[in-house]
Amino acid sequence: MNESVDALSFGAELVTFATNHFIMTMIWILGFGYLIWLQINIMIDGIKSVDHNKMAYLMNSQGVGIVDIRSGEEYRKGHIPGSVSVEVSEIQKQNFSLIEKYRNSGVVIVGKTYGDSEAYNCAKVLKKNGFKNTFLLDGGILDWNGSGLPTATGK
Repeated sequence: MNESVDALSFGAELVTFATNHFIMTMIWILGFGYLIWLQINIMIDGIKSVDHNKMAYLMNSQGVGIVDIRSGEEYRKGHIPGSVSVEVSEIQKQNFSLIEKYRNSGVVIVGKTYGDSEAYNCAKVLKKNGFKNTFLLDGGILDWNGSGLPTATGK
């Protein structure tokens, strides 16, 4: 009996909080909804996310290339060793000259952070243009750096 009373009390408190903090509640709901929408679209488009361990495996076993889509300046400040810098505008213009050799083996797109819409959009363009295996690096470069993994600087 006490458990059902506690559950009702919690529900009432939740409704009160949501009513008193309407804007904060809506921001939370919209943010959560966006993440769900993004994940559904990623599944529908067939673009998979990989963590840094899986990325290393794909590089070594299948010759997958790492494509860093951040600005040239961001790339020069710190990037994953062995990655290729390709600006978003080049992918949008379908200029794949720097990554053409990965068309059959695949690419891992490195963006800034998790849920990077530019990285996702680049992955969609590559997939649509015949890059067989197109992946997104979970957490982007932010997660890579946060994990203490090595980076290179310069070109």
